[in-house]
Amino acid sequence: MKTLMIDPNRRPPTPFALVVGRSARTLRAPDADPSDNGQSLFIARFSGEQIMVSRSVFEIVALAAVVALYFLPALIADRRRRHDLLVIAVFNAVLGWTVLGWALALVWSLQPNPPRDLGGQTKVRSRRIGMLSFSRRLDDRVQARESRSANRKP
Repeated sequence: MKTLMIDPNRRPPTPFALVVGRSARTLRAPDADPSDNGQSLFIARFSGEQIMVSRSVFEIVALAAVVALYFLPALIADRRRRHDLLVIAVFNAVLGWTVLGWALALVWSLQPNPPRDLGGQTKVRSRRIGMLSFSRRLDDRVQARESRSANRKP
């Protein structure tokens, strides 16, 4: 386990991004204002490297924003209550690193929900189209037969 070592003799580098604390154990920076109402600036060293909390907070916020932007298609699909949310999220996670994959996932998430029973509706539609074409062909054959029989009778 690594311990936190505080070095009071080390001057902070510029830019001055340091930890702000109210503890009595914090060390005042050499150029700190004595009338800061108990807020002291200190430099902390952890395994030889300086901890810069303000930079770390910015990096965490930036990382959260990038992850949210990366998974934006999945978030939009979730807000729109898409039935295929998991498929969109997996597609986005696997191919979202490409700009094309991310754009396709975004367009896909913005589409309206497909019907729940798409296979059943397709089957019913196919039967209707089949019956319609069969009825037309049968009607054409009946009309052709009637015209031939009308031509034979003098």
